[in-house]
Amino acid sequence: MRPITLIIFALSISNIMAAPALSKKVLLTQPDGSSFTATQRGDEYLNWIETEDGSILILNDKEGDFEYAIIDGFELKGNNVTYHKTDSKARDGGVTKEQIYQLWQMRRNLR
Repeated sequence: MRPITLIIFALSISNIMAAPALSKKVLLTQPDGSSFTATQRGDEYLNWIETEDGSILILNDKEGDFEYAIIDGFELKGNNVTYHKTDSKARDGGVTKEQIYQLWQMRRNLR
């Protein structure tokens, strides 16, 4: 009887979806010492950082700074422009929440 229970358990957990990122505001610091408040967003398919002013950012692992996000194929990537909360011009033409949602749907459907 135990093998059947294990098989049922294994089949049931295969359908569990990943939980969304913790939606808690955190203070993040750029390498230049400037800081800003943001929330991590996303899930197993796509994740990003969203600032209080609505900017969508990606962490540049190489440089260690948070950059404005762009969509490149099926990926979110940094555009090599470091985020500063006082620089509203830099986010013009950035990724919108609608574009993020569309990208998320495409990535989810690929898996």
